[in-house]
Amino acid sequence: MSQSERKDELYSTLNVARRIDLADLNAFLTNARTGGYRRAAAVRGVIASALSHAMRGLEARLGVRLFHRTSRTCL
Repeated sequence: MSQSERKDELYSTLNVARRIDLADLNAFLTNARTGGYRRAAAVRGVIASALSHAMRGLEARLGVRLFHRTSRTCL
């Protein structure tokens, strides 16, 4: 990989990092630890739909799906 390519990769990584809000990252971690929106929402003191909305926004900004959702859990 050339120096120019490494530089482009670094800038790309930094741009992704700028799109991540710390609150969304915290919500992601809580959701991953608890395994579901309802439990994570209770831990964070918010409603489950707000947490779900934050995760969908984070997924959209990153361009990846972060969780496999079922009717009861997020894996």
